[in-house]
Amino acid sequence: DRDIAFCGQAILGDSMLEICDARLDPHFADNPLVTGPPHIRYYAGSPLITRSGHRIGSLCIVDTVPRPPMSTDTTALLAGLARIVIDYLELRRSRAAGRIATLIAETTSDAIICADTGNRITYWNTAAANMLGWSAEEAIGQTLNLIVPERHRASHAGGLARVAAGGMPRLFGKVIELPACRRDGREIPIELSLGNWSDEDGLPAGFAAIVRDVSDRKALEEERQRTQALLDTVIEAMPVTLFVKGAQDGRYTLVNRAFEALTNLPRDAILGRTDAELFSPEDAGVFMANDQIALASRDTILSEETLNRADGSTRVVRSQKLGIDPDLDSAPRYVLGISEDITEGRAAQDRLSHLACHDALTGLANRVKLTDRLAAMLDRSSGLIPGALLCIDLDRFKIVNDLYGHGFGDEVLVELAGRLQSACGDDALVARLGGDEFAVLCECEPDGVRALLLASRIVDTVKEPVTLSGRVAHLDASLGVAVFPADGSNAAELLRNADMALYRSKAEGPGTISFFDVSMDHAVHQRRMIEAELRTAVGEGAIVPVYQPIMCLDRNQIIGFEVVNLSPVQLLSGDFAGDVMSVLATAGLDATRLELEVTEGFLIRDTTRAIDILQRLKAIGCQISMDDFGTGYSSLSYFRLFPFDKVKIDQSFIRDMADDRQARAIVQAVIGLGRGLGLSVVAEGVETEAQITMLRDEGCAQVQGYHLGKPAPIETFNHIVRPWHECALPAENPVAVAVAA
Repeated sequence: DRDIAFCGQAILGDSMLEICDARLDPHFADNPLVTGPPHIRYYAGSPLITRSGHRIGSLCIVDTVPRPPMSTDTTALLAGLARIVIDYLELRRSRAAGRIATLIAETTSDAIICADTGNRITYWNTAAANMLGWSAEEAIGQTLNLIVPERHRASHAGGLARVAAGGMPRLFGKVIELPACRRDGREIPIELSLGNWSDEDGLPAGFAAIVRDVSDRKALEEERQRTQALLDTVIEAMPVTLFVKGAQDGRYTLVNRAFEALTNLPRDAILGRTDAELFSPEDAGVFMANDQIALASRDTILSEETLNRADGSTRVVRSQKLGIDPDLDSAPRYVLGISEDITEGRAAQDRLSHLACHDALTGLANRVKLTDRLAAMLDRSSGLIPGALLCIDLDRFKIVNDLYGHGFGDEVLVELAGRLQSACGDDALVARLGGDEFAVLCECEPDGVRALLLASRIVDTVKEPVTLSGRVAHLDASLGVAVFPADGSNAAELLRNADMALYRSKAEGPGTISFFDVSMDHAVHQRRMIEAELRTAVGEGAIVPVYQPIMCLDRNQIIGFEVVNLSPVQLLSGDFAGDVMSVLATAGLDATRLELEVTEGFLIRDTTRAIDILQRLKAIGCQISMDDFGTGYSSLSYFRLFPFDKVKIDQSFIRDMADDRQARAIVQAVIGLGRGLGLSVVAEGVETEAQITMLRDEGCAQVQGYHLGKPAPIETFNHIVRPWHECALPAENPVAVAVAA
């Protein structure tokens, strides 16, 4: 217990404590150290007090016998001894602290540099040597200018002078960044903390600096700055918009240039504002709703959004949004968005979709859209809502193309497409299937009355002349009609059946409307089988056309061949003149080298139609010949009605002319008629030299028959045909390929 302890009482006092006889002292008489071993009787103790005022112990004198009080000198001596003990203890502590400080200073990774007020280095640890390159022996005693760059020395000297004069150092107690010189001449960035100490009189005695090489940190910071600059550049240069909004308030905190361009708003007007403040209520509502979906899902969401800008324009954007948080482990604090302007792409996609379902030339629906609509109607109707499919083919359109060119033909198609659309109305689908083929899809009753009325209107519409660029095109339309569900249960079947009905219409002539019936299926199938077999036979050489020569008696030279026979049905069916023009164009044959022979049967079957066909063929340069003249009615009016270039005397008169005066008279009459009308005359069926002599005597210029040459493959006449290919024949002597009808 300190209350009865001798030293405890001495420590608490300010001067020496002296007890001459402890047994007689009421405070210590009962002390165990007095009543028992070591039986203390005398005690004198002086407190040990440090300069800082801390009481750390006492210096005492103990005896087992009583003593008289100390003299003044002895008391002073004890107090002096106490001070010596204090100084010794302070020295030991200081040395221990110094050793610890030195150990710390030498093991720390930071450089520790001390200097006096004269700017001389007094301490330089190992880290300083490693950092700056000078050893302690080289550095101590040098001025700090050793490591201070020259450009900073003036300000450094000014600071030292201010401190030496007793001024308050501005940098003490702060962490600052400065450059420092290394022994190799390089400058490195350092982080510096300064402290100072004073002497016993309170005057500045020196200062210490803790120096840290921050080269790596500065390099990392510079790299981060470069990375940030690069990131900023990338963000600004991105062709898509990028933005960041607060999750709580929805305010924009980051946008790039593309976002400014998309919204037509400057950045200053965007940052800090919400969608509701920047855009229309409808647009803002969509944007904010998608933000909330992204925040709730924690995954990237993809959406298409429409932006109506202040200038009235509209943009379509595809946006990706994601809730983000810098801490990565808490609720999202931001919405990151990337948006791509797909306005042009969507428009292009719409155009492609339109082109996929529409004819590029006329703008009408194409076969794809027609088929889709037909399938939809069949599915919707389920047999309850009937309709009709009308297939249309333009008669004589090939002639228009051949005469005026495809450019004009395209203009005609565009004009007719508009007419068809107007004639059919908005409730019908008008489609172009390709070339000069069109189709119309409409709803109608099972009796097909509406389809018939519509078909008649189409025929009348197409029949009206088309006048464009000073040119006139006269066309007709043939139509085939299939009514559903009676004529088919699917699109393919209805298209096939309507096409078969069209096939019949074309066979019967322009302007015809035919409705499908079951009998067509078998007939068309058989006809197409025959066509296919004939094509195969021709391709394989199983059918070989033969040529019979026609000779000019005046020149004793073959001037042409009769090769193909056509029937009157063929000439009056479809667009025969157009077919001829198309074949001539494909073959590259001059029309003046083609001669067509027609019989009386063709002329009397449909005189008006025959006149039209022959005049159209004559107009392009074809030669027209009257075949088998003298048989049948042989009306002379034919020569006034039809544009003949030649007349052929039937072989029955040639065969009998040597023995039959009437036959010879008829031959003479026909030759004279031809001469009077300016027509060439050809005698058919010449089989003897005597017949040739007689015909030459009568003035017949051209002959044909077995005596001159039987029909044979073209190779038989190679010695004649080849020169024709090598030189142009005079127009007055065309090579005639006769077509007998």
